[in-house]
Amino acid sequence: MSLIKWIEFPCLGDERGNLVALEGMKNIPFEIKRIYYIFGTKQNVVRGLHAHKALKQVAIALKGSCRFLLDDGITKEDIIINCPTKGILIDSC
Repeated sequence: MSLIKWIEFPCLGDERGNLVALEGMKNIPFEIKRIYYIFGTKQNVVRGLHAHKALKQVAIALKGSCRFLLDDGITKEDIIINCPTKGILIDSC
């Protein structure tokens, strides 16, 4: 079974720019309790290095790209996300 579950977010846009709305229990399949965002990280810097056993998360690269190594103790999958209208669901183990 793949650890990678993609979520595509509808994008509304015109000549003024683009807009994506994220809504808990709608296009995010759980209640949103907290939002983190990372910026200003230099290339090839490793972050994270920990796991959450009972937390559901969605990761979206708003600008640039981000590499994830997902590991549930049985399967390991490596993925790069780089699209602001597409995210990965990181589900609890």
